[in-house]
Amino acid sequence: DALCKCLNRACFEERRTRIIEAASRPLCIFIADIDNLKTVNDRWGHAAGDDYIRSCAEAMKKIVRSSDNLYRIGGDEFVFFIPHLDSEGAARIQARIEAEIAELGKAFPCGLSIGYSVLDESDVDFERHFKIADEAMYCRKREKKLG
Repeated sequence: DALCKCLNRACFEERRTRIIEAASRPLCIFIADIDNLKTVNDRWGHAAGDDYIRSCAEAMKKIVRSSDNLYRIGGDEFVFFIPHLDSEGAARIQARIEAEIAELGKAFPCGLSIGYSVLDESDVDFERHFKIADEAMYCRKREKKLG
């Protein structure tokens, strides 16, 4: 992905089966979605929106180990995997990334909603875990809007 200097959706689609089959367990899949990107684009312009996307990708790269890949699978949606990570570790990663985004210091409010799901030793049902992580991300997004 040229904007974020990470892997794109085509690469994600090509690699996801191999990742699920070959990665050490437990394996955590994370889905992240940038909060309020449309508002930033509408109020501060698309250059600010692009900067926001890049800044969020950089913040995730700081926290996600270098051996793990970050994929931009949509305009403001990302996926990454971390092996050897259980639910407690995933919650810590989620909190660290969200804190990093909150500290960006932009002229606009910044946030990133993250959901995750953990695959155990025998689990290879990617679609189920992708759906769990995606639903958890949307739940996190709703919690932020209510909170």
